[in-house]
Amino acid sequence: MADWFRMKDLQEHLHNAVAWKNQKMKEAWKDHDLLDSVDRKILANFVKACYLLVSQIIDEEKLNEAHNRLLKVARLIENNYGPEMVTPNIYLSLHLSECCRDYGPVYSFWCYFFERMNEILGSLPNSHRQIEPELLCIIMQNLRLNELISCHLHNPKLTEGLGLIKSRPTTGSLAAYDNFQHDELHRFMLIYNLEVEDIITGSEQFPGEMMAPRNNLVNLPNEIYKLLVDYYNNAYELEFVTIAGSMKSNNKPVVIWPQVNQFGRIQIGAEIFGSMNTPRYLKNLFILAKFVQENDSIEIYPGQVQYYFEHELKIGKEKKVIHKLVFVKWFIPAPNHQTRFHFQVDDIEAYNAEIWTNNFFEIDRDCIIPVHNILGRFIPSVYKIGKRNPVVYMAVLPIGRKFNM
Repeated sequence: MADWFRMKDLQEHLHNAVAWKNQKMKEAWKDHDLLDSVDRKILANFVKACYLLVSQIIDEEKLNEAHNRLLKVARLIENNYGPEMVTPNIYLSLHLSECCRDYGPVYSFWCYFFERMNEILGSLPNSHRQIEPELLCIIMQNLRLNELISCHLHNPKLTEGLGLIKSRPTTGSLAAYDNFQHDELHRFMLIYNLEVEDIITGSEQFPGEMMAPRNNLVNLPNEIYKLLVDYYNNAYELEFVTIAGSMKSNNKPVVIWPQVNQFGRIQIGAEIFGSMNTPRYLKNLFILAKFVQENDSIEIYPGQVQYYFEHELKIGKEKKVIHKLVFVKWFIPAPNHQTRFHFQVDDIEAYNAEIWTNNFFEIDRDCIIPVHNILGRFIPSVYKIGKRNPVVYMAVLPIGRKFNM
């Protein structure tokens, strides 16, 4: 039990460190070149470990990577600053992966002790006049109930009465997935990680909803309309054409209509993604998505969401399928490999940010993807390389996906 409380204290230390990281990340990268190579390695490995450990979904591979990076931090500190600088918190951090295996992701139960107590006390009913004695009475009543449960557990009348006293349901982001089965959430996680062999069309279920502002029966611009037809031709083993193309075809292809229901936001679980059509949510419109390259490797691309839309596809006379899609403009990477991974330390996997340009690729079929393929969000930051004639780039700082399972 004592070890468990020490782990809780360490998680509170990690919570504080992550809060510092989120507030100071932009400034920290601007001073990146002021640190020597050893300190850059310590910072890069520590931030990467924090990023992995605070994920709402964490698997064995991520736990092992986070543990190895924290171990690198401890060894770098010991070798360069002496063993006396390896504090108990650094040592206890090596047990975080074990703690996650025992209790689940840190996200699901981390918090300062007094914050947890304030949440519990704040949920209890009171008159807002004599709060202290009222809360003490409630605590004494709960203690009495615990005594009754332990002494008279087999009393049938008491058992029926205790059925009215239920544990509080989960709240906040943890409660966003209570209505979904584990298998559904697991498959959705595999979809946005591109770990399924099936072709995802956008008609599959997802733990979320399309949100206002909503515009019904909007005609897509002709350029986007043609891209939508190309999207369906790649997603299905059928022939799809525009209305104009159906007049030229000798076969009987499926005609795609240009009307869609357009949305400004989308909610996936507890997370809201914005678009260019929602000024209040402009900071949430920058997303990441995975793409399979020609050599079968997988690359992550940052993009800017223009809008979300639902499109009804009619296959045959009776079958109607609704697809939930998103129109995105994708950023162009930095001109060379070395510039793109400007924050690289030792190996490519050690970087915590990438350098991209502020320009977009030309609009093509890849600009339309299912909402299921959204990997997560990122924070764009201005970054300049060079002193005399600095070149302005965009630093991509990924945000952990708020997806709990």
